[in-house]
Amino acid sequence: MTSGLQDFDCIKKAVASKTGKKKDRKMMAKPKNVELDQCVIKWYQQQCASGVMVHGTELKMSAERFASNIGLQGFKASEGWLYRFKLRHGLTCKKVYGESLDANEEVIDQYCKEVKDLIQREGLLLEQLYNADETGLYYRSIPENTLASEKEKSVPGRKLCKARVSLLCGANALGSHRLKPLVVGKEKQPRCLRGMMDSLSVHYDHSVKAWFNVKVFKNWIFKHAVPEIVRFQMEVMKVSREQVRALILLDNAPAHPPASELVAKHGRIRVKFLPPNTTSLIQPMDQGIIVAFKRLYRRRFLEEVMVVVDEEERNVGQLTLQNLKNYNLRSVMHNISWAWNDVSSSTLANGWNCLLHRTEPVVDFLGFEADNFHHQFVKSGENTTVDDINN
Repeated sequence: MTSGLQDFDCIKKAVASKTGKKKDRKMMAKPKNVELDQCVIKWYQQQCASGVMVHGTELKMSAERFASNIGLQGFKASEGWLYRFKLRHGLTCKKVYGESLDANEEVIDQYCKEVKDLIQREGLLLEQLYNADETGLYYRSIPENTLASEKEKSVPGRKLCKARVSLLCGANALGSHRLKPLVVGKEKQPRCLRGMMDSLSVHYDHSVKAWFNVKVFKNWIFKHAVPEIVRFQMEVMKVSREQVRALILLDNAPAHPPASELVAKHGRIRVKFLPPNTTSLIQPMDQGIIVAFKRLYRRRFLEEVMVVVDEEERNVGQLTLQNLKNYNLRSVMHNISWAWNDVSSSTLANGWNCLLHRTEPVVDFLGFEADNFHHQFVKSGENTTVDDINN
C-alpha cells in the first residue's frame, strides 16, 4: 500500500512539473539503472543552463560515457533507450529561434541608458525617434500544410515558389509616423511596373540578388527617409525646417555604412547603431511589428489568390493556381502598402517597450479578430456566427 502511494506521489509530482510527456499518464516506468539516468539528466540540465544545444546523439554519447565511469557493463545507448529517456523526462525536439543567447544583458542595459540620456539631453520627442529594419519576403509563398483525410498517408504537392524581395520598414516610437516601405527587387524596371514607378505606394530599388547593399541603403536614407521625416515634422508637428531633428536606430547589418556617412540636415538627423547580437531583444521592429506586418500581408495575399466559391462551377483549384501565376510585383507593392498601413499604431508604439521601458511588447494583430474570421466564413458560404468562432 505504501509503495502504491509513493508511485502515485511520483506521478503527481511529474505531472505538476510538466516533466512527463502526457499529463494523463497512469504508470511511470522506472529506468533499469537509476544512477545512470540521474547522471545523464543532470548533465543535460547543466548543458542547457550554459546555453549549449543538446541533441539525441550527444545524450547517447554521454550515457555511454557515464555507464563506463560507473562500471555498468554491456550498456548501449540505443534508439529505444533514447526514446524512453526522453519520454520519462518530457524532452521533445524543438527548433531554436533568435539569437538571444548571444546577447549581453549588461550591454543592453547600458545601451538603453545611453538612448534615454541622449533623448533627455537633446530634448527629443518620441515622434523624433525612429527605427528601421530589413527583412526578406517570399511574396508568392502559399502554406505548406493542408487539411487531409486521416486515410491519406501523404498529400501530393507542387514545387515551392521562392520568388523573393527584400523589404525595409520603419516608424517612429509613438507610432504616429510610418515611413513608406522600401522594396528591393532584381530588375531595374520590372515590366509590370513600367510607367508606374512615380505613383507607387512604396519605394522601389534594385540589386543583383534583391538584397540590400550600401548603395541602396544610402539612397533610401537621403532620398526617401530624410525628406519624409522633414515633411512629417513640418506639416504634422508644425516644426520649422531649422528645428527638424531625428534619431534613427539601426542594427549592425553589413549593408549599413558607418554612422558618420548617414548624417543629414547639418547633423540634426543622424543614426545610432544597436550593440551586436541585441536585435532580437531590443530592436523595436523585431518586437512583433514585422511579424504582424507579414501576417497581414499573407492574409491579403491568400484572399487575392485563393478561390473559395466559383459561381460558374469551374475548377476551383486551377483558378487558384492561375491567380497565383498572375500575381506579380504590382500586386506585391499594393499588398505590402496595405499590410503596412494596417499594422496598428499601438503595435508600432509597443515595439519600443523593451528598449525604452524594459518591459515586454504587446502585439495587436489587427485584422485577426472574430469579426474578421466571421466575414471570411460567410464569404465562403459557411453558416456560422461570431459566437461560434469565439467558442
